[in-house]
Amino acid sequence: MLVWQQANVFMNGCIIADNYATGSNAVHVRHPGSSLTIDNCQFLRNAAAIHSGALSASMGASLYVSDSKFIENHAPGHGAMNVQSAHAEVTGCLFLRNDGGLVGALALEMSNGFVTGNTFHANSGSSGTVRLYDYTLFSRTS
Repeated sequence: MLVWQQANVFMNGCIIADNYATGSNAVHVRHPGSSLTIDNCQFLRNAAAIHSGALSASMGASLYVSDSKFIENHAPGHGAMNVQSAHAEVTGCLFLRNDGGLVGALALEMSNGFVTGNTFHANSGSSGTVRLYDYTLFSRTS
């Protein structure tokens, strides 16, 4: 699924499983003004020829992911999720047994946002489980 051109999509309680993309990932949000909100979803055993197996955000888009599971996703780049030049908030998620050539679970590059309350277990990639590159993390305070 590709979300772009200022689209706003909400996914709740979805299961995205056993997909293969010849390009990049099962779900991708891109372009300024586009947003994707994911709550209580499962991304299981997805694979892609490039980038990330399950989910990515790029080109000024906004991605909000909460209480979701990323299990056994695979890609040569990033196993589960890649955020590049976008805003991302990832909270309360489980990243389990994802495999990427570079990053096992989550890559955040040239972006900003929040990453809180997530569990990472048994993910593998040559650069580790999580990669932050030129990423600004904000802290929520009252």
